[in-house]
Amino acid sequence: MIELHPVSHYDPRYKLMRGRHYIPDKSTIGMQLHYLVLLDQNQVGIISAASPTWSVKSRDQFFSLDLDPGKRGAQLRHVVNNSVFRLEHQQKNLGSQTLAMFRRRVEFDWWHKYNVKIHGYETFIEPSTMRHGALYRADNWTEVGM
Repeated sequence: MIELHPVSHYDPRYKLMRGRHYIPDKSTIGMQLHYLVLLDQNQVGIISAASPTWSVKSRDQFFSLDLDPGKRGAQLRHVVNNSVFRLEHQQKNLGSQTLAMFRRRVEFDWWHKYNVKIHGYETFIEPSTMRHGALYRADNWTEVGM
């Protein structure tokens, strides 16, 4: 059974696995939620939600974000960045099941922590032979830029 266990980004279990992610850990500012990914009560990964990047042309166009900084800021509160996702266990559909569970869980937790309704998500992938966005496409995310 897959579970998402909320933790602080200072939790040693989170930090250990975060340190093995291919993108260096430069901490997180703004709104944020962090989870351990548990499979049958064993930690197999981490996943986090955070405030979105301020300006990304393709994303801004996709969500029709306003150019006025005040309006943009208000709109961006409703977009969540999947800032880190790392699994260290291979199992068929584990990634897509975790990502779907993450979106449902974050919508609930984001509302209860920040009183903000989520209207969309963003993520960034550093393309390689191992990473090309298939997991996100399997969860019906739309690629809007490269």
